[in-house]
Amino acid sequence: MAVIFDGRAHARMEEDIIRTRVRELKSQYGIFPHLVTILAGDDKASKIYTRLKKEAAERVGIIFTIRILEANATTKEIKDFIKEKNKDSNVHGIMVQMPLPKNIDSKKIVKAIAREKDVDGLRTNSPYIHPTVKAIYEVVEIAANSDKTSIAVVGAKGMVGGKTAQFLLDKSYSVAGVDMDTKDKVKMLKQADIIIAATGRAGIISKDMVKKGASVIDVGSPKPEVQTDVSQKAKLITPVPGGIGPMTIAELLKNVIIASEKTIDIANPTA
Repeated sequence: MAVIFDGRAHARMEEDIIRTRVRELKSQYGIFPHLVTILAGDDKASKIYTRLKKEAAERVGIIFTIRILEANATTKEIKDFIKEKNKDSNVHGIMVQMPLPKNIDSKKIVKAIAREKDVDGLRTNSPYIHPTVKAIYEVVEIAANSDKTSIAVVGAKGMVGGKTAQFLLDKSYSVAGVDMDTKDKVKMLKQADIIIAATGRAGIISKDMVKKGASVIDVGSPKPEVQTDVSQKAKLITPVPGGIGPMTIAELLKNVIIASEKTIDIANPTA
């Protein structure tokens, strides 16, 4: 049976480190890390994720402001709000909870966020790694047996899957991009030491797609992409909920701290 990776425990350890860094920023430099999140529409999952991020931010002492907008909000309305926060030196990170309502141009919204405040790593030139990618990488580093570990990313054409595949390639891992329409996808998956499921489709990874002793990283949200019987063959598996999700939030908050620390010289020229 697989070891069930405890993402919540891992996130709690990260929060302890973040909390210490927040205290130092406040006491030594008078900097109060501040994240602004935009929540538009009535997507139930988005509301849950935003609440979880707010709770985590409050646990570590990060100011968390939510701008709630109706589903009929316009692209211009959101862009104007972002531009206002871009100019606010007391705001260190800006993010938009995805998905946005269909009437809003997501690409224009992401581009409106100042590069130095894009803590969600959505801009192509963002200085920050996407928090989910960072969370996945943390588990890959734990699960990998050697530098010859082979990884299959299911959903490599998607935003998270694509960013993950490229990041792992940059780290010199052997990576294969697999999508549900990929020819011989089952054969490719059964050759992988680590399978990363990031398609947004529930229950797509079954036991017959996984070789014995492989590790399976489920990025499913809000429902798991990996069927429960996979645990009979896998060595390690990340659960949904309680796996990558809590770790992603911790990595987001770490990016906020990095963004805050970059302003030390501005706030304290003699520091």
